[in-house]
Amino acid sequence: MYSNRLFPAYQMSPNLPTMMSWDDYEAKATAEWQALLNSAEGCDERTIHNFLVRNPSWLPGARSMTRASDYAPCRWALLSESPLREWVADSYRDAVGTKIPDFIWLAHDSNNFTPVLIEIESPCKKWFTNSGDPHHNLIQAMNQLAKWRAMVQPTSEHDCVLRRLRDAAFLQKLKTRVRAHLRSPTRVPGKP
Repeated sequence: MYSNRLFPAYQMSPNLPTMMSWDDYEAKATAEWQALLNSAEGCDERTIHNFLVRNPSWLPGARSMTRASDYAPCRWALLSESPLREWVADSYRDAVGTKIPDFIWLAHDSNNFTPVLIEIESPCKKWFTNSGDPHHNLIQAMNQLAKWRAMVQPTSEHDCVLRRLRDAAFLQKLKTRVRAHLRSPTRVPGKP
């Protein structure tokens, strides 16, 4: 079995506990959430984050924030504090100066792939001033969301590729080339 620091090997316990019913889980998690919010630690963002790591069903956006989708998130994965990467020249690199999101759902449907970036804040932060104007905490959070939105917007190159893939004639040519390649007598099995 392959194992290293990034991909540890896991072994299933032979004595697994029985699965909790959804109703029991919901009651238990709701009680834990209420106790957390009513405690001194309820204002600590790290404590809130740790609760959400253990209870990912409480996070919105698994099935996309922009449109309804019947698809589950990609590989049912919720990423926690995963650095964002950007395409520069001919490779990916860490997006320098960009705040790391608390969570990322990889939402998708048959036509769209939508990373849903989630930034949590302490429930004790002030969002509006006494006069009703946005507090600097809210403005800072909104600016962060705007930066992320700009990062994940498709480029014109991306749009061009999508248009080509939606073109039936292009897809037929691509299928024909792939079939011809797979049938080629000079092709070595297992090699592209």
